[in-house]
Amino acid sequence: MQHQRWLKMRNALLQAEPQASRTTIQRLPCTTLQAWLAHHAWHTAQEHFHGKALAAHSEEDAHQAWAVEQQETAHVYEAVAEEFWQVRAACTCVAHRVAQDYRLVYTALTGEALPEEPTAEG
Repeated sequence: MQHQRWLKMRNALLQAEPQASRTTIQRLPCTTLQAWLAHHAWHTAQEHFHGKALAAHSEEDAHQAWAVEQQETAHVYEAVAEEFWQVRAACTCVAHRVAQDYRLVYTALTGEALPEEPTAEG
């Protein structure tokens, strides 16, 4: 059920004109953006294995359709991540603190830092 909501959000952002899409993202609260980014991380891991299975079983058409869908999802991810990490960089709300804490916990558990979020300069 939750996945369907995120899928609807993804599709709505892809179908909207670029400015309308940006306006929609700007109106979303930080908690919604953070939840979408968290769901995206989980779903991307799951899709990684699905894509490998399609490629391994020589399902070329299905794999190509899968790849297009992943590119579209990555486009939405970039827009949401930009709004969450760059535009609202100074935000100290609970969602941003949780996201920062997650990065610290990940580093402590794995010994590896998560890649830095994109900055406005890069």
